[in-house]
Amino acid sequence: MKIIRFPTRKSTLFLMLALALNACAASPGSLPAAASADQGVVLLRTYFVALRPDLEMGASHPPLTGFVFTGPLPGGQDGKAQLDLLSRRLTLPTLGFQFSDTTAVSLGKDATLAMGFGEIIQVGISGLSRAGDGGMTAGFSFRFGAKEPFRRTLPFKPGEALLFAGHLDASLPILSAVTLEIRMFPPEKRVEMEEFAAVARKDRQAFAPPVPTQRSEEPYLPGVGDVTLPELVAHENARYPDAARPEKMNGQVIVEVTVDREGKATAPRILITSSPYFDFPALEAAKTYRYRPATKNGQPVAVTMNLIMIFQYTARPGS
Repeated sequence: MKIIRFPTRKSTLFLMLALALNACAASPGSLPAAASADQGVVLLRTYFVALRPDLEMGASHPPLTGFVFTGPLPGGQDGKAQLDLLSRRLTLPTLGFQFSDTTAVSLGKDATLAMGFGEIIQVGISGLSRAGDGGMTAGFSFRFGAKEPFRRTLPFKPGEALLFAGHLDASLPILSAVTLEIRMFPPEKRVEMEEFAAVARKDRQAFAPPVPTQRSEEPYLPGVGDVTLPELVAHENARYPDAARPEKMNGQVIVEVTVDREGKATAPRILITSSPYFDFPALEAAKTYRYRPATKNGQPVAVTMNLIMIFQYTARPGS
């Protein structure tokens, strides 16, 4: 089985981390001032794998054309244990941690968390209620812009994690796996409630990448050590390809470039793409990027950068 080869210790590290971690918009994770029997915490964890031409998946991989509920998971796991379980269950050996967050939840009230990859994905929980068998039910929804790829009311047991997986939208060049774990706490369990609410912070610490080591020669890593970040001064937007119009496709492409000592973006290459239709216009647009060059010890130097190209279908007048 082939493994997706993500560039490491390169400029790719910074934007991939921005996409995988920092680009995810955290929802308010604060707890109510005083706990009651009807209050709890929902823990969101998201994992991803990049959709690349050389990606090979096992027989039980998530759907490539939809987003579905795949069943419960054991609760109470730390992020790394859950990631290992998901990698085997979803037969995705290159599955990686993306984001974790918590927020307060109450019976009969709605709660929303958010994650993102270029655009914000809203994760909604509504109508949380207890069932007669000691279980619970709630409505779960995933919304991406104007689209809602998933909405369903599900029964579950308090403390177990619910797994959702698949391709959230054709414009996203990733497969996603999302777990939601809801726990309710009586007033005397305030400390336990706060500890569970802190799991997201612990996840981010556990999965934090090591501090990158600067390269010994050009092109350097921007923003590491005494190498500054180049400053964008001009660029042309990528042209939407005519070949993608019949299907009204949207998409994203990540292009790596070397910004030379004069600030010109050179040697563009595709890192991740949602469709080959977008590759050529993305590469052509990348060549138009101009920067105030990065510096090292006050002198201009070449660095590698990643550019994110977003393609959105717009109907032509009269079409």
